[in-house]
Amino acid sequence: MLTKLDQAIVNYPDFPVKGVLFRDLNPIYKQPELLKGLVREFSKKVQTLGHFDYIAGIEARGFILAVALAYELGCAFLPVRKKGKLPGKVQTVTYQLEYGEDSLQVQEDQDLRGAKILIVDDVFATGGTMRGVLELFRRCGAEPAFGVILDIKLSDRQALGAPNFALF
Repeated sequence: MLTKLDQAIVNYPDFPVKGVLFRDLNPIYKQPELLKGLVREFSKKVQTLGHFDYIAGIEARGFILAVALAYELGCAFLPVRKKGKLPGKVQTVTYQLEYGEDSLQVQEDQDLRGAKILIVDDVFATGGTMRGVLELFRRCGAEPAFGVILDIKLSDRQALGAPNFALF
């Protein structure tokens, strides 16, 4: 299945800017057999890290797999949203990106102290967003780990100091 998934990813050179190779995962999402296979393969990897109370998806592409994975594993889903998109009391983190800074939030409607949270995103590139989300959940007292579909090797995942994996 991993070979089929890898073969379905379409490469777009020089997108969104010259020198960047964009790896498009949308063809996987458009084929039910591949989407089911992606969820199964990701679930296997998650289980090597142990049990999780929550699966957190980073807006917006992280939502796609995170919701399906939470369903598959019988976990609760936590949306990590851009600033101003969540109602009620929120925890906010502002973090540095290669082109500036951004902010993400999670609702404070549940006690996350001691909760085991798997953060899910599609691609690991420079690590700025993941670094911010890890900090956000650590501030909440949670024990975060993360998983991504693609690691495009622009930064070292291990340097973030959390259990993690990438399918590719």
